[in-house]
Amino acid sequence: MKVSVALCTFNGERYLKDQLDSILQQTVMPDELIVCDDCSTDNSMNIIDSLRNVAPFRIRVCVNKRQIGSTKNFEQAISKCEGDLIFLSDQDDWWNPEKIEITAKTCRGNIMNGGAFSDANIVDENLQPLNKTLWNTVGFSPKQQNKFSGRGAIEILLKQNVVTGATLAFSAKYKNYLLPIPEIWVHDAWIALLLACRSNLQCIPTPLIKYRQHHCQQIGIKNYSFRQRIDEAKRNNRNTYLMEAERYRLAGSRIESPGWLSDTSDISAIIEEKINHLQKRSSIDNYKINRLTIPLSELFKGRYHHYSFGWKSFMKDIIIGH
Repeated sequence: MKVSVALCTFNGERYLKDQLDSILQQTVMPDELIVCDDCSTDNSMNIIDSLRNVAPFRIRVCVNKRQIGSTKNFEQAISKCEGDLIFLSDQDDWWNPEKIEITAKTCRGNIMNGGAFSDANIVDENLQPLNKTLWNTVGFSPKQQNKFSGRGAIEILLKQNVVTGATLAFSAKYKNYLLPIPEIWVHDAWIALLLACRSNLQCIPTPLIKYRQHHCQQIGIKNYSFRQRIDEAKRNNRNTYLMEAERYRLAGSRIESPGWLSDTSDISAIIEEKINHLQKRSSIDNYKINRLTIPLSELFKGRYHHYSFGWKSFMKDIIIGH
């Protein structure tokens, strides 16, 4: 099983060398490193070039002529991978030495395994531990981990994405199903959902990377206070739900495309329920009776608990509305 690493860079000189050093320290080396740079203006490419002199694996670099954003940049990097197993890599983390070995062994463990992802230790910008893990922070509990098999994975991922791209590897045989990635999706959420619909996506409870937190990162872990969460909810309007509904509509279309599965009716029905729930939430009006009737109806149908954050989402719509 040949291993490819798809690394996307953009002005990452501050932490990039750490990430590359951690790849060089793997107990099982990749066969190739694909680097796609999104028009960096710093020293990132010089750092990559210096790796060529010491790396025992092939390195291929693509520098974009114009900025295309992280989702399309990862799409490009994945498309260029020639290995059987593709690892996604951010530019600012640190891989534990056994990450490739353990993840590859997990993917090989069952013919139906389409990929695997692990937990991560959250660290500060200097790689010092913050004494918490990624799964604990996002609420991916042991109960959910046990459920994360078969259709259980789909149900969890329709509620929230628990798969961080920097911890994910997947079989290259699914590339044609996964690509292209719609721009309105974050690449890891799209890949995780489609893999779960097509195969087994295994979760590895051992933290296999150090997930660095710093002020320049695109996503990271947001430690909002209660007041900040309320303010953010007030800033979001019904278009937020409509955009999310459109994302899932695109996912449903991909799943129903020819050659995807022999029978997609059960998966499509679940995704359609998610879309309907989001459309209902978008139609709540602060000044009409549906401010109460729609949330109550969605609550009694169980959609808040299946497709949102249960009572928290229900109370948000009751108190804040749109």
